[in-house]
Amino acid sequence: MNALTIQKIFSNIDYYQDQYLSILNNADLYFSIVDDAQLQLRFVKDKQLYLGDLLQLWFSEKWIFNPEHKISLSQFFTKQIAQSNDHLYVFAIRGNAVTGQNICKAWNIHEQKVVDICLDAILPYYCYFESITRPSLHLGASKILI
Repeated sequence: MNALTIQKIFSNIDYYQDQYLSILNNADLYFSIVDDAQLQLRFVKDKQLYLGDLLQLWFSEKWIFNPEHKISLSQFFTKQIAQSNDHLYVFAIRGNAVTGQNICKAWNIHEQKVVDICLDAILPYYCYFESITRPSLHLGASKILI
């Protein structure tokens, strides 16, 4: 089974926006594997991120990073988060809440490439991930989109 790549997703982003609701409601499509899309946090079990997870997080603007408007914990809890003008779509987080060493991978929509970024606080991103809803997983082969 071939996994999707971030580059392939963004080269067809209009298609994924059009098919967004269908993807969210179809477990075979939702759980399409995306290369390098993982959440690796110290003291928390590593989690694979799937196509549906990423689309929900991106289209709700929860995992779009703007270096000039970093999310602080106080902003997260008071829900005063500035809109993102920079288009860095986070798809992988490797972090340690104790040491603060948080390295993420994001797709830079303007430069059309993957970039590494540092996050001050990973808790908001983790909480947003945990808050998304997933369809029931049915046993069977996954279908890969475009």
